[in-house]
Amino acid sequence: MRMTMRRWFWLLNFIMLIAIITGLHRPGAVNWVRDVAGQSIRWVLTPASWTFTRVQIAFNRAIHPPTSANPADTSMQEHYQNEIAMLLARNSTLERLLRESRLIHRGFPGISSQQLRAANIDGFASDSSDTCILDQGWSDDKRIRRGCVVMAQLSVVGRIVQAGAATSVVRLLTSRRMAPVTASIVRPTRDGQTLIAGLCLARGIGRGRMRCMLEQNLGAIPPQRGDLVLLNDHDWPAEVSGAVIGVVTAVTQSRHGNLRWDVHIRPRVNMQQTRHAVIVLGR
Repeated sequence: MRMTMRRWFWLLNFIMLIAIITGLHRPGAVNWVRDVAGQSIRWVLTPASWTFTRVQIAFNRAIHPPTSANPADTSMQEHYQNEIAMLLARNSTLERLLRESRLIHRGFPGISSQQLRAANIDGFASDSSDTCILDQGWSDDKRIRRGCVVMAQLSVVGRIVQAGAATSVVRLLTSRRMAPVTASIVRPTRDGQTLIAGLCLARGIGRGRMRCMLEQNLGAIPPQRGDLVLLNDHDWPAEVSGAVIGVVTAVTQSRHGNLRWDVHIRPRVNMQQTRHAVIVLGR
């Protein structure tokens, strides 16, 4: 016969009744009956007590969820993670600059390594594509100042017109606001190069372009597409004399006279697609 809760209830009542009657006649037997009854009651009620305890624990967790790690500890951990990420990124940048500096010092003939400073191009001025911003300023090197020549890929591209503490503004040769520069035009050959024009006043016309006018002197070799334009200006540092500033893209008859060539020039380096430059520092 299966003992149900109801049957256990009546059985315990019967035992208690016997204990009361027995206790009236034999007081010593009461303790034994009480112990047996207590053990029986605890055994019967244990499943219900365990269930109630589990329910209470679950309810407490729902109302008061266990707190996570200390917020202060979490904040400190995130702080150190951010610091490590930043330091690793800076270390990577410095390693890249070191590699570039070594290549620069080997690849710029006639210029002392102490005169060169690697820089990144941060962007261009909002009002012109012919003015760029470098990530180097006088706080990086006190010799960075107005007038310093800027080169890219061994080609002269402009000069610093404003040197700040952390950045510098470079006006490119293609800018309309840049003073015209004296240049010469040569044609590369297998044996070296042929001089096409000894003097050519190249001026920027904006949007990454330059132009110069050439007199059609008797016996002069006409310039043509692909000729190189070299810096030949005494107002610029001697270290960059003869550096390439552009390449001839077209030659037309000048509208101001049939005895002049209108030479169209584009920079040797497309600054819109260049990320790095070199500053030739003052002495």
